[in-house]
Amino acid sequence: MPGNAFKNARMAPQRPQPRPAPGAPAGPAAPQQPAMPWDAAAANSEAGALNKRNNAMAGAQSSWLRTQQEFGLEGPWADYASNPYSRSALLQRSYDAARRGTTNSAGHNLYAGSFINAQNQNTHQFNLGRDELQKGYAQANAEYIANQQRAEDEYNEGIAQAGWDRVNAGLQAEPEPMAAAPQRQQQRKPQSRKQQIRQNISPGRKAR
Repeated sequence: MPGNAFKNARMAPQRPQPRPAPGAPAGPAAPQQPAMPWDAAAANSEAGALNKRNNAMAGAQSSWLRTQQEFGLEGPWADYASNPYSRSALLQRSYDAARRGTTNSAGHNLYAGSFINAQNQNTHQFNLGRDELQKGYAQANAEYIANQQRAEDEYNEGIAQAGWDRVNAGLQAEPEPMAAAPQRQQQRKPQSRKQQIRQNISPGRKAR
């Protein structure tokens, strides 16, 4: 029955998992990169490169925010009520004023061809101004992205140069003095009794 099969499956003994033998390595460890030698000049170069990058990034971001506010084409800056002096808001205001002026001067000729042509000219001028505004905004955005990338490239070059300077400083540094190993004294073999007697005899006599 399905119930008994499920019960037997639950009561079936689990196969023990093999355990590593005591003292056996757990597995291939990730290779560790050798520590770079410390060098004060290289560390200062790295800190200077990071500081320069942060300043460049902050300057680019601040300039881009001012550009967004100036153009007023996207985000919160596109609200004409809160940003009435943006280039987009001024263009729209000029267009609205031109349309009102054309309507007021038309009088009873609102359906005349001259009135329609005048309004079409107003719209054409607005479209030209809008297109120029959008192209200028796209150019400013491209310069903003390029400034960010330039700051990143200069930072990476500075870090790479500091790394080479650290390696060169380590190669040119004099090695630390090492304690000299104690000299082994030559062990003299003990003299035999016969050799001691010969040494005590004067050079002119022979041992018998």
